[in-house]
Amino acid sequence: MSTKNAIYIIAAVTVLLFAAFCAGCSSDSTTEKSISTHGFEKTASSLERHYTTDGSCYYVSQVEVKNAGTGNAKNVMVRCNLIDRNSGETADTDSHFFEVIDEGDYKLFTAKLNGECGKEYNLDIDISEDYK
Repeated sequence: MSTKNAIYIIAAVTVLLFAAFCAGCSSDSTTEKSISTHGFEKTASSLERHYTTDGSCYYVSQVEVKNAGTGNAKNVMVRCNLIDRNSGETADTDSHFFEVIDEGDYKLFTAKLNGECGKEYNLDIDISEDYK
């Protein structure tokens, strides 16, 4: 194999690896984010805007919280905050309480948050646990 062909193959492989790596970097409505916090893994689908008959809007996201730590998690509070991308202010909060999330188990729910139709939002998820 000539040096020229080897360079083309290396360049092609590099481009393919870059494309595969960046495939999850888009802001498509089906993109999910996963972040590990204090033994919890949280995953949320991108926010979907819905219109009501009175002209207002609400946003929904499918949220999964997994206890990836050791032992059962007790008195778990999951707060989903709708954050205005421009101002950073919280527009709405949807809270879900779980008495126990067993080790390795997960909880799945739909967060429904009210917001203004013309604004862009991000979803912030906070998880707290009472160890008592």
